[in-house]
Amino acid sequence: MRRAFQLPPGDVAFLNATRRRWECVIDRAIHWVLLRDRPLPKGFDVPRTDMALPIPAMYPDVQIDSVWLSPCPRPLSGPPLYPLTEYPIDGRAWFRLCRHRTKENAWRPGVDDIATHLALVDQWLLQSLRKR
Repeated sequence: MRRAFQLPPGDVAFLNATRRRWECVIDRAIHWVLLRDRPLPKGFDVPRTDMALPIPAMYPDVQIDSVWLSPCPRPLSGPPLYPLTEYPIDGRAWFRLCRHRTKENAWRPGVDDIATHLALVDQWLLQSLRKR
């Protein structure tokens, strides 16, 4: 697994504890954490997908924003996830699930990290299924 840059020790411990493959890659000057075969909530056409998180230069003092998925899961009923933007990362197509934190759920430096961001991603995915 590639480790082109270092994450804070707490993130490394969390990612290792998931017992899933993960990598740190740099693609077009953007730092990405790639999470392989991450389980999805029931209700999508695939049980798992790869996820990419863009890691900003000032992380963990600034937030991780959105998530990229590959392949892009489709809900079993209703329209596809929206809005999505296709973007190449590490030689393949990824689809940005464009969701952002709100004032009510602002990034908390020193508290939020990859684990809390992934919990938010899971919440976004569940909400997208409930809207159908």
